[in-house]
Amino acid sequence: MPESPAAAQITVSTVHKAKGLEWPRVSMSSDFNQLVELEQAKPVIDLAEAYIMYVAVTRARKELLLSPVCAEIISASAAAAKMGRTR
Repeated sequence: MPESPAAAQITVSTVHKAKGLEWPRVSMSSDFNQLVELEQAKPVIDLAEAYIMYVAVTRARKELLLSPVCAEIISASAAAAKMGRTR
């Protein structure tokens, strides 16, 4: 008899399937695309990718564990956002 998702100790999901769900602890892998690209030597944020990252990081209720790549993407995105460029 299969157990309910609420009874699972570990859940593996894509960001798209996790939309609207929450867990006490979320660990994000490093398979996200870059949110910032250079256009004419200026950083530009890819809003579609930024929204995907937003959904992922907001699934955690208590603890969010980021891979080093995710942390780097978020840091670079924050720096670019300060420059006020989006597309």
